[in-house]
Amino acid sequence: MADHLTPQPGEPHDVYKKAREILDGMPQYRIDPRRIKMPETEPRAKGGQGTILIGTIIPPEEVATGISEQPLERFLDAKYAIKKLECDCRDAEESVKFFKSFANELSLMAGLSHPNIVQLIGFVEDILKGDAWIVLRWEANGNVKEFLQSGQWDIPERISLIKDVVNGVKYLHSREPPICHGDLKSLNILVNSSYHAIITDFGSARTQRRVGAAEKGRGSGVLPPALDDAEAERLTSPKIKLNGTTLELTLPDPGFSLRWTAPEVLDNGMQAISSDMWAVGWICWEIVTGKLPFEELLTDGQIISRVIKGELPATRDHAHLSQVLELCSLMSDCWILKPAIRINASTFWRKAHFMPSTVPSNSTSGGTKVRSAVLLHELGTMYRLQDNVEMAESHYRWAADIASGTENHHAEANALDGLGEVYRGQSKYQEAEETFRQAHEIHSRIGNDLGAANALHGLGWSYHARSRNQEAEKACRQAHEIHSRIGNDLGAANALDSLGQIYRARSKYKEAEEAFKQAHEIQSRIGNDRGAANALGGLGEIYRSRSRNQEAEEAFRQAHEMDSRVGNDVGVANALDGLGGIYHAQSKHQEAEEAFRQAHQIHSRIGNDVGAAYALHGLGGIYHAQSKHQEAEEACRQAHEIHSRIGNHLGAANALGALGEIYRARSRYQDAEDAVRQAHEIYSRLDDDIGAASALSSLGRIYCARSQYQEAQDALKQAHEIQSRIDNDLGVANALDGLGEVYRAQSKYQEAEEAFKQAREIHYRIGNDLGAASALHGLGEIYRARSKYQEAEEAFRQAHEIYSRLGNDMGAANALDGLGAIYRLRSRNQEAEEAFKQAHEIYSRMGNDRGTASALDGLGRVYRARSKHQEAEKAFKQAHEIHSRVDNDMGAANALDGLGGIYHAQSKHQEAEEAFRQAHEIHSRIGNDVGAASALHGLGEIYRARWSNQEAEEAFKQAHEIYSLIGNDRGAASALDGLGRVYCARSKHQEAEEACRQAHEIHSRIGNDLGAANALDSLGQIYRARSKYQEAEDALRQAHEIYSRLDDGLRTGNALHNLGMLFEEQCRYDEMETSYRSAIAAYARADHGESTAATLLALGEAQHAQHRYSEAEEAVKEALAIWISIADEQHQVVASLHLADIFGAQSKYAEQAGLLIQVETVVAGMGQDESRAAILDLRGDSYCAQGLSAEAKECYRLAQAILSSIGDVRGEAKELMSLGRLHLVQNQPDEAEECFSQGRAAFASAGDEAGEVMALDGLMVAYAAQRKFGDLAVACTEACQICTKTGRAMSETCAMFRQLVQDLKERPHMEESVQFAFS
Repeated sequence: MADHLTPQPGEPHDVYKKAREILDGMPQYRIDPRRIKMPETEPRAKGGQGTILIGTIIPPEEVATGISEQPLERFLDAKYAIKKLECDCRDAEESVKFFKSFANELSLMAGLSHPNIVQLIGFVEDILKGDAWIVLRWEANGNVKEFLQSGQWDIPERISLIKDVVNGVKYLHSREPPICHGDLKSLNILVNSSYHAIITDFGSARTQRRVGAAEKGRGSGVLPPALDDAEAERLTSPKIKLNGTTLELTLPDPGFSLRWTAPEVLDNGMQAISSDMWAVGWICWEIVTGKLPFEELLTDGQIISRVIKGELPATRDHAHLSQVLELCSLMSDCWILKPAIRINASTFWRKAHFMPSTVPSNSTSGGTKVRSAVLLHELGTMYRLQDNVEMAESHYRWAADIASGTENHHAEANALDGLGEVYRGQSKYQEAEETFRQAHEIHSRIGNDLGAANALHGLGWSYHARSRNQEAEKACRQAHEIHSRIGNDLGAANALDSLGQIYRARSKYKEAEEAFKQAHEIQSRIGNDRGAANALGGLGEIYRSRSRNQEAEEAFRQAHEMDSRVGNDVGVANALDGLGGIYHAQSKHQEAEEAFRQAHQIHSRIGNDVGAAYALHGLGGIYHAQSKHQEAEEACRQAHEIHSRIGNHLGAANALGALGEIYRARSRYQDAEDAVRQAHEIYSRLDDDIGAASALSSLGRIYCARSQYQEAQDALKQAHEIQSRIDNDLGVANALDGLGEVYRAQSKYQEAEEAFKQAREIHYRIGNDLGAASALHGLGEIYRARSKYQEAEEAFRQAHEIYSRLGNDMGAANALDGLGAIYRLRSRNQEAEEAFKQAHEIYSRMGNDRGTASALDGLGRVYRARSKHQEAEKAFKQAHEIHSRVDNDMGAANALDGLGGIYHAQSKHQEAEEAFRQAHEIHSRIGNDVGAASALHGLGEIYRARWSNQEAEEAFKQAHEIYSLIGNDRGAASALDGLGRVYCARSKHQEAEEACRQAHEIHSRIGNDLGAANALDSLGQIYRARSKYQEAEDALRQAHEIYSRLDDGLRTGNALHNLGMLFEEQCRYDEMETSYRSAIAAYARADHGESTAATLLALGEAQHAQHRYSEAEEAVKEALAIWISIADEQHQVVASLHLADIFGAQSKYAEQAGLLIQVETVVAGMGQDESRAAILDLRGDSYCAQGLSAEAKECYRLAQAILSSIGDVRGEAKELMSLGRLHLVQNQPDEAEECFSQGRAAFASAGDEAGEVMALDGLMVAYAAQRKFGDLAVACTEACQICTKTGRAMSETCAMFRQLVQDLKERPHMEESVQFAFS
C-alpha cells in the first residue's frame, strides 16, 4: 500500500488525495477519538515525531451516553500506547509530507502479523484538527534497554531476546516486497508481558524491490525503490556534512539515530535491509553488554569517524560476549563494511538458533534471582561449549536437582543429557552411560521423542568410547531414525556425525565418509557452522585414514576457517591437530610441528587441558619421527602428566603408549614394556578394547625386539582376537603386520607371508593404501629372506609407488631401502647404490636421522660388494655416528657389524674383532639376542680367517645355541655352516658332514636357496611351489642333468614335467610345450602310462588356456584313452570333464552332451551322487545351449532329485534356479515363479542369504512377466532388506525393478505400457 503514496509526474498537488485513499481503505482500524480515554496527562515517552501516552478504549455504545469515572475503571486494565504524531499544519508542503508519512506507517503496519512485530490496534485521524494518532498495545516492560536495567538477566535470557529481534527482522525482510525498518535500535524494541522482544516504530520503514536471482549473493538481495526527488528526500537519512571551518563531520538532523547507522547510509543516505542488519549487530551489543553503541563517544563527528573507518568494538574481549563467541562472529558479519556481503537476517537466524537460550524469567526470592532448571540447563550448555567442564557440570547438576524437586521430568532428563555429555568429555564413560540411560528412561516415559533420541545419541557415543561399537551403531541409528522422523535436522546431523566416528573406528571408511558428508550437508543447510566444521573434521580423519591426504588437508582447512569465523577456539585447535596429523603422514615435519604448536597454544590459552595434552602428544610424534627422542619423550611426559592431573585416564594411557614407542626406538625395552603395560592396564579398566589391543600390539613389537618371540606372538594374537571381535578391520590388519614381523624374526617365512598377505588384503579392502604399502614392504622382506628376489622387488616397487602417490616420503624412502637390498643381493649394485642414495636424500631432507643412518648402512654393504672398501668404511662410520647420536643402540651395533665385515674383507682382523666385540656387547646389553648371535657369527669368521679354530668353533657354537633358543632357524643353519667349515679345517670330517647335513635340512625346510644350493637333491618342486621360479628352474635343470646321466627315464620325465609346469606358470609357453613333450617321450621310454596321461592332460589344459582348442582336444583325448585302457575311472572322469569344457568352448554342444552322458554313467557306477548331480547340471546347460528345453528340464529335475535324496538343500535350490530360468526362457512365468519360490525357501532354510537374493531376483522377473506389480514390489523390498543387512551390493536386476516400482508409484498409469522381453 505504501507505493500509492509516491506522487506521479504531473499529478495535482492534492494534500489529501493519496493519503486519503490509503486511510479510507482501512475502516476496520479507524477509532473514534471519543472512545480513547487517557487518564494520565503526562506522556510516558517523547520522540522526534511525537509523544507516547497510555490510554484505554471504551466500547462504541458507551460513547454516546458518556461515561463516569467509576465505570471507566473497568476498562483501564486493557492499556494501549497512544502515539500522538506532531506536525506543523501551517506549512502546506510539510503537512503533505507528514500526512503521507502517517499513512505510509499505518499501511505497512496493517499488513504485518508476527509475534515479534508490534500489533496495530487502530488509528485516529482528523487532519484538519491536526490529530494523527497510532494506537498500539502497551507493553509495561518498556523497551529492551529499560527491561535489561530492571533485573538480573543471564546470557541465555539475553540471547533469547536477540533471537526474538532477529526473528522479527527476518519476517520483515522476507516479505514481498521486503520491508526495511530503517530505525532499529534498543529504544524501538519492546519487551512484552511474556518476556519476548517485539519490534515497534515503523515511522522510517519502507519497502524495497528485489534484485534478480543472478544478482543475489550473501547479502540482502534487494535494491532501494525508485523514487522521485521529493519522496527520496523524505525516505533517505540525512547525509554527512563537512564543516569547512572546523573540519568537523556533522549531521543536519539532530534526531537521527546515528549510533546505529551503517556506513553506506552515512555515505548515500539510503536505508536498505543490509543497513538494518548493521543495526542488528548493535542491538546484540546492547542486549548482551547493556551499553549503547559508542557509549564513550560524545560527538557526532567522533561516531561518524569510527563508523566510516570500521573501528568497532573487539567483541571477543568483552566479558559477557566472550562467553558466546558464535554471537561475536555473527555480529562481525553484521558489521562488514560492504553491504553486498553483509549477513542477511535468515542466515543470522539459522546460525543463532543453535546458541543456548531461554525466555527471561523474573522470578526472585528475597531480592535474589531464582534460576529455573531450564535456565540452569542452558547455562550448563553454554559453559560446556566453552569447555568449562567444572561450571558446566555444576549447572547441570543444579538443574537436575531443581527439576527433580519440582517434578519437571522434561527438564530433569535434559539436565541428565547435559551431564552425560560432560562425563563423556572427561572420559568417565561408565558415569556417562548411566546418566544417559536415566535420561533416556525419563524421556521415553514422558513421550519426549526428541529427548529420547538425544539420550540414545549420548549412549551411542559412550558405547563407542568403550569399543562396544555394535551397540553404539545401534543406538546412534535409533537416534538418527527418531530425529529424522520428527524433522529435527540438527539431531539427525549429530547422529550421522557420531555414526561416522563409529564406522571409522570399525574401518568402514566408505560408510563413515557417507555419514560425515550427509551430516555436513545438513549442518550447512541449517546454518550450524560449528556442526558443519565438526563434520569436516570427521571427513578429514576419514580421508587421512584412507591416505587421501590432499582431501584431508582441504577438509581440515575448511573446518579451521569455519571454526575461526564462529569463534570456536576448541574447533580451531582440533582442526590444527588434524592438519598436524596430515603433515606428519606426508613427512612435512616442519609444518606438522607448527600446526601442533599452534593447537597447543590455543588449548592452553582457553584452559583446555585435554586439548593441550593431545597437542603435546602430536608434537611428541613429530619429534619421534625426526629421531628427536629427547624432545619426543619430554612432550609425551608432559602430555601424560596433564592427563593424569585432570583425571583423563584415556589420554594418560595414550601418552604412555607413545612413550613406549619412543623407548622402543631408543632400545630402552624395559622402560618401553613398563609404559605399555601401564597403558594396557588403563585401557582394560576403561573397557577400551581398541586401546587394549593397540597396547598388546605394541608389547608384541617390544618382545620381538628383545627376541622374546613366544611372548610377542601371544600378545599380537590377543590383539588380533580383540580387534576381530570388535570388527576393527584396521586393527586386525595391524596385528597381522606385527605377527608377520615376529614370524619373520623366527624364520617362519610361510606363516609370515600368510600374515602379511592377509594384512594387505584387509588394507586394500578398507581402502587403507598406507597400510597396504606397509604390508607389501613386509612381504618384500619375507621374499628377500627366502631368496625370492623377483617377488621381493615387485613388492617393494608396489610399496614405493603407493607411498610416492600418497606423498609419504618416509614410506617411499623405506621402500627404496628395501629395493636397494634386493638389487645388492642380485648383484645389481649400480641400481642398489642409486636406490640407497635416493633413500638417503629423502631421509636427510626430512630430518630423519634414523632413516639416514639406515640408508648409509645399505650403501656400506653395496660398496663392500663392489670392493669399494674405503667408501664402505666411511658409510658405516657415518651410520654409526648418527645412530649413537640419536641413542639408537641397535642401529649403532648393526653399523659396527658392517664395519667388522669391511675390516674382515681387508684382512684388518684386529679392527674387525674389536668392531664385532663392541657390537656383541651392545646387543647383549639391550637384550637383542639376534644381534648378539650375529656378532658372534662375525667373530667366528674372523677367528677362522686367523686360524684360531678353537675360538671360532666356540663362537659359532654360542651363536647356534642362541639362534636355536629363540627359534631363529636361518641363523641356526648359518651357524652350522660356519661350524662345518671350521670342522673341515680341523679335519673333523664326520662332524663337518653332520653339521652340513643338518644345515641342508634346515635350509631346505625354511626355503633358503643359498644353503640348499649345496645339496644334490632336487629342490625344484619346492621352489616352484613357493614361486621361486629362477631357483626352481636352475635346480630342476641340474636334477634333469643328473637323472639323464643316470638314465632314470621316469624321474627324468618328472623333472621335465615339473619344468613344464614351472614354465606354464610363468607364461613361457614355447618352453613349456617342449618340456611336456620331452617328458611324454621319457615316460614312453619308461613305459609309464599314468604319467604319460597326466602330462598329456597338463598339455591339453595349457593349450585350452591358449585357445588352441583342436590341439587341446587331441591331447586330452589321448590322456582319456590311456586312463580308459588302464581302468582308472577317477582320472577318466577328470579327463572327460576337461574334454567337455573344451567341447563347450568350441560350441560343440552335441559332442559335449554325449560325453557327459558317458561320464554320468561312470560316476553313477562309482556311487558319487553329488558328482553325478553336477554332471547332470552341466548336461542341462548344454541342452539349453542347443535349445533342447525338455531334455534340459529333465536333467535339472533329476539333479534336483539326487541332491534332495542326499540332503543337499543348497544344491537342490540351485537346480530350482536353473529350472526357473529355463521356464522364463520358455515364456512360462507362472512355472518360473513356483521354482524361484521353492528355491528361495530352500536357500533360506540353508541360511544362504546370497542365494535368497538370487532367487528373489528371479521372482521379480517372473512377477514382472505376469504383471504382478504388487508382488514384484514386495520381492524387491525383501531383496533390498537382505542386501542392506548383509552389506551386499544390490544386483542389477533388483536395481532395475526398484526403479520400476518407484516409477509405478509415481505414475500408476505406466502399468499398461510396461513391456518385458526375456531371453
